[in-house]
Amino acid sequence: MSKALESLFAACEELEASDVHVMAGRRPCFRVRGALAPNADFRELDAAETETLALELGRMAMPPGAEGGDAGVKAELLRRGSLDGATTSAAGVRYRFNVYRTIARV
Repeated sequence: MSKALESLFAACEELEASDVHVMAGRRPCFRVRGALAPNADFRELDAAETETLALELGRMAMPPGAEGGDAGVKAELLRRGSLDGATTSAAGVRYRFNVYRTIARV
């Protein structure tokens, strides 16, 4: 797991967040007690950082039978416009995530 994703998961645990949302040009957003808001402890993610996180998270979210690897994640993101999934951190805490694209950005 990348350090960036570990950092997001650590923030989820600290904030007791259930979800994390990432998009280029924005700070990661965390859902805490039903409210989704950006976190001031993180800076805005650039396109390359967001793509790296999207690929890592996307590999966890690929539907059964979908094309594998990074190419499959990119194809699915382009086809659907977003990827939703869930994963469990090393500490055993489960999180939901959403990666979505806007025009020309992940």
